[in-house]
Amino acid sequence: MKNRWTDDSANEFIERYRDAGEDLALRVYTSRLIGADPALVLHGGGNTSVKSRVKNRIGEEIDVLYVKGSGWDLDTLEPAGLPGVTLDYLRQLRALPELSDEAMVNVLTTPRGWALILVGSAVGAIFAALAMAALALSSC
Repeated sequence: MKNRWTDDSANEFIERYRDAGEDLALRVYTSRLIGADPALVLHGGGNTSVKSRVKNRIGEEIDVLYVKGSGWDLDTLEPAGLPGVTLDYLRQLRALPELSDEAMVNVLTTPRGWALILVGSAVGAIFAALAMAALALSSC
């Protein structure tokens, strides 16, 4: 497999998506590199994520997990295709002795659950992000 990363291209993505932040800009770049190689990913498939530290709307520094949502192809991914979820809240949910599917859905339909979502996205993308977040938390 040929390494197609170039610092110039990476820097172009950082500049193009500066409002999204460097971590997210570079995840978009690397996702597109992976998605452009049919030997690595089937059209429409694949998942990528990145953990980052960002300021929320009230200026607090928080840990966020951005996960590629459903409906986005890796080779054309944009920052909006990586909805962000706050890691602190997910870690608290993980500490519960159990969490049914219904309870997880309720996380998205309550005011506390709304605080979990940082980037607007389709509901399917958010559910995919939560599922990937649950997997990623097992490595935290």
